[in-house]
Amino acid sequence: MDLKLQLGRIRDWLLHFGAYPEETLEQRAKRRLYLGITWLATALTAPVVLEDLGAGLYWIAVINAVGVAPRPRQTLGDLTPSEKLAAAMQ
Repeated sequence: MDLKLQLGRIRDWLLHFGAYPEETLEQRAKRRLYLGITWLATALTAPVVLEDLGAGLYWIAVINAVGVAPRPRQTLGDLTPSEKLAAAMQ
């Protein structure tokens, strides 16, 4: 198999988490973007966590690993533009 095809399948698999049949294209795009950012943050944080573990800084490693966990504040889809702006300023 072609390497590009294999990497595309892996990417699609990683971005498929949380998908459901009735989601709109906009919801799908938002979910895939959010997942992509989460996967990227995890990949960039992993070397730091491993370095902390190697240095014996176990609690620091835990804090760094948990800091990547996604924590959405609220869904902004049903808010008016002024309410979205107020939520973003919090």
